[in-house]
Amino acid sequence: MLTVVELLRVLLISAVTIISTSLIFYEIMYLAWAKIGHLKASHRIKIFILVITIFAAHTFCVWFYGFVYYAMHNLGLGSVTFTDRAETMTNIADFIYFSSITYSSLGYDNILAHKEIQFLTGVEVLNGLVLIAWSASYTYIMMEKFWDIRKKGK
Repeated sequence: MLTVVELLRVLLISAVTIISTSLIFYEIMYLAWAKIGHLKASHRIKIFILVITIFAAHTFCVWFYGFVYYAMHNLGLGSVTFTDRAETMTNIADFIYFSSITYSSLGYDNILAHKEIQFLTGVEVLNGLVLIAWSASYTYIMMEKFWDIRKKGK
């Protein structure tokens, strides 16, 4: 059970991570919108570039959360353990892996988060789902835009 101070601290960390990832994701999507439409390339190439850009944006968010977990662990604000090995994560690569399965809401039953990190994992799942849905609707809009151009003979 978190104390009031721990809860306030993790709420602040959660707010900062949500705002940071959302703003960065928005900026990446805005730049993609502004640049991809003006490329002198086929519609297939434009969509391919869009998908790679979206993948890179999601990857950035996963890594961002991974580094936040790593920092929280090093500051004593929680831990993540492997239940099948009875071992605590200490490696940044493990925290990034943990973030990737959390962000995508995949999850595995052999990893447990504790204290403030446990609270942040729920926030990451919601943030990841929102950003994944956002990128799906964005891709649909871009594809629709390119298909309209194609229908008009351009």
